[in-house]
Amino acid sequence: MTAAQEACSDFLVWFSKFFRSCRSFLVIVQPETGARLYQQGFRLYRRCNLRAKAVGRLKIEAELRNLILQICFESTS
Repeated sequence: MTAAQEACSDFLVWFSKFFRSCRSFLVIVQPETGARLYQQGFRLYRRCNLRAKAVGRLKIEAELRNLILQICFESTS
C-alpha cells in the first residue's frame, strides 16, 4: 500500500467516526479511488496556493534601500 493510499484510508476512518450516517457511502468507495481523489485535491490545493503568492522579490522601502546603498558605498571606500 502506498503512502497516498494509507493517508486516504486514515482519512476515511476519521471521516467515518465523525459522520456515521455516511458509512454506506464509504463502503462504496474503493481505496484506489479515494487515493486518486485525495491526490487530485491536494494538487488543486497546491496549484491555488502557488498562484496566490507574489512572484519575484519582495518590495523594499526606498529608505531602507538607500541605507543599504550607503553602507555598501562606505564599506568599499
